[in-house]
Amino acid sequence: MGIAEQMGRTLARTAISVNIKERLDFSCALFTSDGGLVANAPHIPVHLGAMQAAVKFQVQYWNSEGREGIKEGEVSVSNH
Repeated sequence: MGIAEQMGRTLARTAISVNIKERLDFSCALFTSDGGLVANAPHIPVHLGAMQAAVKFQVQYWNSEGREGIKEGEVSVSNH
């Protein structure tokens, strides 16, 4: 959980948006290459339900036929 909490602190510290910087309206989590949840920070827990579905969609999309796929070491950042 520590890495997700650090992600949140960095996001809040560097954000321009008032929603992020002051209201802390975000969530951070780390997922496996197939979209399974590894760690999440207790920012806004309601986001986590939709977040896993969004990550699984991206994994499926980027690994679909005709695309290069996600390679080891690559990172995907999303704002849903």
